Amino acid sequence: MIFFLGIGYLIRFKGKVTLVAGYDPKRVRDSTGLSTWIGNSLLLIGVIGVITFLIEVLVDAQALAAFFTFALIIVPVVSIVTAWGARRFYKKEVE
Repeated sequence: MIFFLGIGYLIRFKGKVTLVAGYDPKRVRDSTGLSTWIGNSLLLIGVIGVITFLIEVLVDAQALAAFFTFALIIVPVVSIVTAWGARRFYKKEVE
């Protein structure tokens, strides 16, 4: 959770797009938009992770369900949406 929040902050607010896996400045047309998109997604995962942790601590009976919801549903869905949405910040390849 802290990892996602830290990396999300660096990418979103400090513009460290080089932290994005596979980042190639030659292929990106809008690095500011890409850093905002990826950074916001990582921050979202981090915030949801913190909320999940708080649910696990406060409500013992739902701890396992909250963890599996976070790990098996929320993280993959946000990751897929992020990857799909990031495509709009790349240059169109001409063949």
